[in-house]
Amino acid sequence: MKRPLRAALAIVVAAGVAATVWLATRPPENPIGPAGPPREEPAPERAIRAAAITRHLRSLETIARNHGGNRAAGTEGEQRTTLYIAQTLRKAGWKVREQTVRWPYFENRRRPILGDLTYREDFVAAEYSGSDGFEGRVRPFDSQGCDADALGDLGPRDIAVVARGTCTFRAKALAAQRAGAGALVVVDRKEREPVQATLGDPAGITIPVLAATGEAATRLTDGPGDVRILVDTVSETRETRNVIAETEPRADGEVAMAGAHLDSVEAGPGINDNGSGVAALLEIARRTRDVQGLRLGFWTAEELGLFGSRHYVRTLPKDVREKIRAYLNLDMVGTPKGKVVVYDTDDDVEETLRDATAERGEEDLGGDSDHAPFDTAGIPVGGIFTGLDRCYHRACDTIQNTDATLAAAQARAAQEALTELAR
Repeated sequence: MKRPLRAALAIVVAAGVAATVWLATRPPENPIGPAGPPREEPAPERAIRAAAITRHLRSLETIARNHGGNRAAGTEGEQRTTLYIAQTLRKAGWKVREQTVRWPYFENRRRPILGDLTYREDFVAAEYSGSDGFEGRVRPFDSQGCDADALGDLGPRDIAVVARGTCTFRAKALAAQRAGAGALVVVDRKEREPVQATLGDPAGITIPVLAATGEAATRLTDGPGDVRILVDTVSETRETRNVIAETEPRADGEVAMAGAHLDSVEAGPGINDNGSGVAALLEIARRTRDVQGLRLGFWTAEELGLFGSRHYVRTLPKDVREKIRAYLNLDMVGTPKGKVVVYDTDDDVEETLRDATAERGEEDLGGDSDHAPFDTAGIPVGGIFTGLDRCYHRACDTIQNTDATLAAAQARAAQEALTELAR
């Protein structure tokens, strides 16, 4: 059960939070890139308008265009996005700091091969799989491969095939390694498509690990002769940064908070997802610097698994975490022809957002955005979402795919709600 909201809010800066440095120490730098320095922004109007949102969206799109077409976590595009956010917040008069976040990175450098099976349709490489390539013998087992003893003695060119279930993919992979196998295929005979498998952590896994459908596994095991296997992956730890901004603290130590993820997927620039949320928060910041006890979070690596917001919540000291009165999440607030949805969450937060948006739509809280770590920690959460669209996670998620007027309306609503929660 979430604790009730309290009346007064204030800021508490977590002294000693791991890997935190003040952005004010960074030298001035143009975050946009070859397009030239950002133009001086006009003084904020009393109410947030579409033109103000559009200025930020254009800057974010320019960053993506100048740096590989996206702003994905760990890329130069994301680094420039982080710098743009920090500079904008400093100009608005907020105290800004950055927090280093470390997260596991995985990539298939080449298309995996498993006999004559079709990648993605018949099989996939498990996330954090090891790498190798050889022609070997398929060794099917009736067991689920959770125990190395059940697999017997295998050789470096044996491809063990076991059933999904009982234990994790990681446990199966470690058991196959201990048995001496050169590779592992985990089969799910209930699914028509290969399960998106993960080993959870790259540590200790050296052999290729794949997931296959039952029909594909039958073709694999019934085929004559040796089978070619190739998996070439990168598994490593990478570092990116959250940006945290705060107004002047209040004496009672409580704080109202809002956040948005700053990264995109690799497929495109992510202007609605989630440039719209970033733009909304930046315009809120320009109008609320004199409100005591506010904190904004711009989260890295949301698209890869909420790594930024999870790290932030996990590293907060208990007394600081308990001072967060509420957290509001803005993710995709400019969807074309979008329907405004208020998260169905803590009653007090939800009511405040409904009063601000005048919207009746609601959505049960899922775990697929940055509100989730706060909710898990017992912090009252809420948020605004305007739905998915045809360009979700695609290259066409550009400024033409974003309704700046709708995003501005949601920014005004979030500003009103955040200010109310800070009273």
